[in-house]
Amino acid sequence: MPKLQKNLWKDNGWERGTQFEGGNQGHTFLARKSTDPPDAFNYVLKTLRRQNDSDRRAMFCAEVHAMDVLDHPGVISIEETNARQFREPVELYLITPRVIGTDLEQCVRSDRLSFADAVGITVSVLDILDHCH
Repeated sequence: MPKLQKNLWKDNGWERGTQFEGGNQGHTFLARKSTDPPDAFNYVLKTLRRQNDSDRRAMFCAEVHAMDVLDHPGVISIEETNARQFREPVELYLITPRVIGTDLEQCVRSDRLSFADAVGITVSVLDILDHCH
């Protein structure tokens, strides 16, 4: 694959903030529109980790496409992406709204999750999965 054109998200008016730890398939950062206040990182920017892997690029595109067509409050919306350009020599990215809160792993480890809350979360996740299928 030819040399990738990078930072298209920047060219489209986005700024990158702090990087999140972890992430297997990609790099994830807080993000903001360049017109937003300097501390208003209300979005998340995801870039594919192995940009030169054609299979990973196709999977990234498929993931983003699935997110785009699933209309459910439990599936995050897409603010901007160039995933459909997965066959072109560009760095792929995805920008979504930032969701602030406790993730499921933190919730379970906190020992404050009641049985009723655990059942409620499980039912909500099953509802999302049912919608996806």
